[in-house]
Amino acid sequence: MLPSMILSAMVAVAVVAGSVRPARADAGFSLGVEGGVMEFDARASLGDAGVAWGLRGGIGLFGPTRLEARYLSSGHDLAGGHSANVREGDAQLRLSLLPGGTTPYLFGGIGLRVSDTNQPGPVTSDSTLMVPLGAGLDLPLTRQLFLAPEFTWHHRLGTPDPQVPTGMAGGDTWNVSLVLRVDI
Repeated sequence: MLPSMILSAMVAVAVVAGSVRPARADAGFSLGVEGGVMEFDARASLGDAGVAWGLRGGIGLFGPTRLEARYLSSGHDLAGGHSANVREGDAQLRLSLLPGGTTPYLFGGIGLRVSDTNQPGPVTSDSTLMVPLGAGLDLPLTRQLFLAPEFTWHHRLGTPDPQVPTGMAGGDTWNVSLVLRVDI
């Protein structure tokens, strides 16, 4: 009885192991555009939100990993007719989690953010290192064209300058984007 149970268990493990596929390979090059909303503070509101847009390019490294370069820009209106703008360039490592069609992914990286405002004050611009962390979901439109809703948390490294005006994205921020990507 015991040998037949062991044999059955080994057959079951072999069947399951044989049917499991690795996560989708992200080989080749990719280009993408994105549009969405960026919140200029760490709150979960849209009180200091602005329209965001971006460009990205990537190259598959090995298996389900991809190295991406990302440019993101956003701006929003402040009180008194003033405005704040953010431009951020990142290098990100992306990991696809499942094989086949609809594929969730995670990413993280390092980047440089430049913020400026036309608001009067002692500090009208700021630059800092950022750590973007996020997740998305690739939805295939064709074999090489993907639409991906994506969330990114942008963590500021270091302490914000206390003289940076409120609403100028001096600390952590987040954005939600819809990414259109083509694999070349």
